[in-house]
Amino acid sequence: MHSTRRDAPVADTSCLIDDILEEEATMVGARTARGRTFVGEVLATQHPTLAGRLLVAWTDASGVRNEWWLPALRGSWVRTRDRVVITRPANWSEWIVTGVLDGLETPRPPERASAASLALHNDEVLTVTTAMGEPLIELFGGEAGPVVRLLRTDVDVQVAGALRVHAKSLELSADQGHLKLRASEDVIVEGENIELN
Repeated sequence: MHSTRRDAPVADTSCLIDDILEEEATMVGARTARGRTFVGEVLATQHPTLAGRLLVAWTDASGVRNEWWLPALRGSWVRTRDRVVITRPANWSEWIVTGVLDGLETPRPPERASAASLALHNDEVLTVTTAMGEPLIELFGGEAGPVVRLLRTDVDVQVAGALRVHAKSLELSADQGHLKLRASEDVIVEGENIELN
């Protein structure tokens, strides 16, 4: 009597191979995406909840536009519309803003965040006093602009280094008494026309 051995059915491995190849392609794409560098544009600098994140837009090598809130290097000074360099390190999961491109436009003064503010109405004045309540300085809005009034009879303005006053025009007036200029070295007066009366 002869017995016939029937082989077990062979499993279809085509789907498994396809899954492995797709996963490998994804991993290769992720590896090649890391370690690359792009230039992006900053759209916003204030994240709703996370400090130090910047909303950056950039176009990758395949022509796809990306917009993400990215972390920046600590101490970076970045403003809206700045062109920034972003990179994705090989051992990190997201892009990082590593610097700001310079030389693309006229330098702008730094943006400073307001630490505190005080609103004054037209009939209000801000007064600084001593601990004993003696008034020192008044600040209020005048018809021609803000007015800073020093309330002591004699006032000294002292600085350890150089004192610079910049204005569109400058006027010094001594209503009562002399106007004295004193320097330990030369006194230099420069102007298109110098009038002495």
